[in-house]
Amino acid sequence: MKRIPCSASGRAGAPVSLALCLLLMLCLAACGGSASTSAAAPDATSTASPVAKSTTLVAVFSATGATRGVAEKIAAVKGADLYEILPAEPYTPEDLDYSNDSSRTSVEQKDKSFRTEIGSGSIDLSHFDTVFLGYPIWYGQEPRIMDTFVEMYDFSGKTVIPFCTSGSSGIGSTGETLAAYAGTGTWLPGNRFTGSATEEEVRVWLDTLDTAQGTPDAIRARGVLRVGTAGDYQPMSYLDPATKRYVGFDAALAEDLAAALGVELAYVETSWPTLMADTLTGKFDLAICGITITDDRQAQALMSIGYLENGKTVLCRAEDANKYTSLDAIDRPEVRVMENPGGLNEKFARENLPHATLIIHDINQEIPGLVASGEADVMITEVM
Repeated sequence: MKRIPCSASGRAGAPVSLALCLLLMLCLAACGGSASTSAAAPDATSTASPVAKSTTLVAVFSATGATRGVAEKIAAVKGADLYEILPAEPYTPEDLDYSNDSSRTSVEQKDKSFRTEIGSGSIDLSHFDTVFLGYPIWYGQEPRIMDTFVEMYDFSGKTVIPFCTSGSSGIGSTGETLAAYAGTGTWLPGNRFTGSATEEEVRVWLDTLDTAQGTPDAIRARGVLRVGTAGDYQPMSYLDPATKRYVGFDAALAEDLAAALGVELAYVETSWPTLMADTLTGKFDLAICGITITDDRQAQALMSIGYLENGKTVLCRAEDANKYTSLDAIDRPEVRVMENPGGLNEKFARENLPHATLIIHDINQEIPGLVASGEADVMITEVM
């Protein structure tokens, strides 16, 4: 195998950034994908546990539909799963008559030990690292069904964020009460909305919340630094199949950062095509896997100062080194160029080698071996 340096407009000397931004402030560094996707709120599951589609869950109890409306907006903005907490015996309008001291809600709310039976199917929380809990305010308190819910589940290792709807009352100490009943999880301060809250109001709150979650204080409170990485890029961040450990320059820096914060380090798997979307939905606190600084990425998130200069090079079999000495020599239909999807190498190949035969292979670290064995002729990669 032999590397042959090559350059193209805007690529030589591109800075590589260590990803040291938190939550929405994405830290990006070499060869990554920039595609960002959006997701609509999934339908609530009321009779069975939903199959998790994200790492964020919005669980909501809503007797009249007002709180569910806010929950749907949160789920849409966050690309989260939505789960509705339903009572075994539905509430009737008479049950919700707060002016009647004998109504069902009046009786339940007067007794703090009362636990309303839940009728919706159980849910597996192991897939989620963030849980939004939504409920209306009844008599200045959380509904008793919420007490039932939080006592049923283990929130260890999860960030729990309460929110409520009310015409006049604030969220008060309901979040603290639920946290005490749960006994597990990292609980953040909640927020009160009106039942007619707009998506923009919800988005503003989530933006503020995301920034707060990504601060060093919030990470220390959680006890875990979540680092997103594709784990396929030597010598930056690479998952060693033999040891099952991440190694490389960026991996070492992630370990140092976690140690400096006094927290555990947890790697979260991502991919080049989903890197930006995973970051913007809060799947991890920072991304670190040798990510090149680009204008598109900087427009969406904060990137750290670059600490390494890189450029593009050709990787080919040694016997072909004299054949592929320029882009023109590679840009031919008979030349098979293999790249991983979603990264800047694929982008470079599409922009600069439109006539070559482009082969997309999902596993980046396998491509050099495939070139060596003759499955492809060339790989465009980085030189440092």
